[in-house]
Amino acid sequence: MEQTGKFVGKKIAAFIFIYIVSMVLAEGVIIALHYMMGYDVLNGEMMDLEQMQIFKYYGYCVFMIITILYCTMVEKRSLKSMGFNNRIYDFLTGAAGAVLLLFISVGLIILTGSIKCNGINIRINYIQMFVFFGGFIVQAATEEVMCRGFLMTSLIKRVSLPAAIIISASVFAFPHIFSIFSGDLWCGLVGIINLYLVSAVFSLLMIKFGSIWSAIGMHSLWNFLLYNVLGLNLSGADENLTSVFNMQVKAENLLSGGAYGIEASILTMVVLFLSSLILWFKYRKGIYDGIS
Repeated sequence: MEQTGKFVGKKIAAFIFIYIVSMVLAEGVIIALHYMMGYDVLNGEMMDLEQMQIFKYYGYCVFMIITILYCTMVEKRSLKSMGFNNRIYDFLTGAAGAVLLLFISVGLIILTGSIKCNGINIRINYIQMFVFFGGFIVQAATEEVMCRGFLMTSLIKRVSLPAAIIISASVFAFPHIFSIFSGDLWCGLVGIINLYLVSAVFSLLMIKFGSIWSAIGMHSLWNFLLYNVLGLNLSGADENLTSVFNMQVKAENLLSGGAYGIEASILTMVVLFLSSLILWFKYRKGIYDGIS
């Protein structure tokens, strides 16, 4: 038991080390890009918020590269052990899952009257949507590589799958804690539960297909559809005014998820819980491919 505890502690410490190193390097890259684009950072000249948001998403590639280098060079692991294989088409399966889960979750919230769809926006910036789509893929891939590809697959060698999922979900949820409790307390608590549930869905989906591509597909499409198609809050970020649909929040409550968005909705919690339960039963029946 003590040896297992030390092993888990080392993996979490490695995760923190990777995160800090990546954050410092990413900040350096962003500052360098500012100067290359003619901004005088020392005198307070910065990109606008939209540009910063886009660069932030693409900047996640630094975290992914450092994580992969650590796994392959320090731990001598193969990319296959992290879930990377030639089944890139699993991305589409995960993407389809995101469409289904969001359709059910948002549909249920609309039925309660907490969210209203006012039709399709007239002016849609398709170039911006394409750029954001690429950014969401980079962001999702990075978070999946760090939390699932590295941490979870390392932990399942020494601890049970539920324990590995909970630990990886904890590091996945931590960066969201400060924004998730910016509004209603109860919505914040539901939001935390949802972060663990969606992390469980990503983890079980990855194990089912023996591929990280499925988790990346679901994660990236969830973010893209929520922000750029539906125009709703994404992890507490304001609605996107250039989205395809004009969705309006009529009541900030537990049904709509409050200021954080549908990711803190109790209805989303039910959908994610049932989804994780279905995937867990499939795992228990042994119809999973597994990660080698």
